[in-house]
Amino acid sequence: MILKLVLTIALLMNLPQQPQIQLSTEDFEQRMKAVELQKSYTILAEVTAYNENDGETYGTTMANGQTVYYGCLANDKLPFGTKVIIDGETFVVADRFGGGHPIEKFDMYLPSRGDCDRFGRQWKTVKVVETEE
Repeated sequence: MILKLVLTIALLMNLPQQPQIQLSTEDFEQRMKAVELQKSYTILAEVTAYNENDGETYGTTMANGQTVYYGCLANDKLPFGTKVIIDGETFVVADRFGGGHPIEKFDMYLPSRGDCDRFGRQWKTVKVVETEE
């Protein structure tokens, strides 16, 4: 036990020191403002996929007026433009289901009906990143 403690202390004493970073007051304030403006949280959500050829989607114009594209999501609760990270990939809320679904329900646009069928219905850990402007 004592030998383990001595070895741990010896290892810690030989660790390289982290360099000290000096920030100007202005740089520090800018970084703090950026941190304060960005809020994120993680939820467990049901994620499905849609495509204009899936037999359930009407047309290619989303609720925000844009044409569907890979990287957009439908969600009934989050504001348009909210960034959402699923499996390390960033998506943007740009469409609605229209049925008052809960915040834990997302529908992602995929390029083909086959992609949608393969994706199916999955439960995913979703990081929601809200940025106030």
